[in-house]
Amino acid sequence: MDEKCFQKYLQLIEPGIQNMIRNYFGGWSSIESSITQIIMRENKVYKTHTSIIFDKNDDRTKFSDLVDLEKYKKFEKFNFKKKLDILFENKIIGTNTHQLLDHLRLKRNSKIHGTEAYFTDEDREWFEIGYSVIHTIYFASSDKLDPVIKNRMCESAENTAALILKKIT
Repeated sequence: MDEKCFQKYLQLIEPGIQNMIRNYFGGWSSIESSITQIIMRENKVYKTHTSIIFDKNDDRTKFSDLVDLEKYKKFEKFNFKKKLDILFENKIIGTNTHQLLDHLRLKRNSKIHGTEAYFTDEDREWFEIGYSVIHTIYFASSDKLDPVIKNRMCESAENTAALILKKIT
């Protein structure tokens, strides 16, 4: 490929491919992000109501007024399973939600580390549904919500997780 074509590739094609890859893992990435934000919120990592997840290249010191950077470093190192277990142990998520997200974690890991290195449309759909469950809990974890509404949202998420578990296990 000559230099002119390569530059066009970099400008036109590569960003589209990167976007497709991000979308391919979108459901799972959203689950991970929500779990991380809930754990950070519950452990008072955020100094305001703003949730922030840093990229590796971000200058975190710019956000020290919004985030306790020491606490952030601590929780950032935890793997997904540990974060999930902490949320369960602290009764932030219920048994069904914990089991559902752990099941999806195992499905994801078996595909990524196994011989089937691809996700089916059904896999990605389950990740999106799992995200809808944890995202409901994410919103319910806001300290601005009335406790009655918060409890109803969490119950709804837990009931949804139970129904989904019956279908996929």
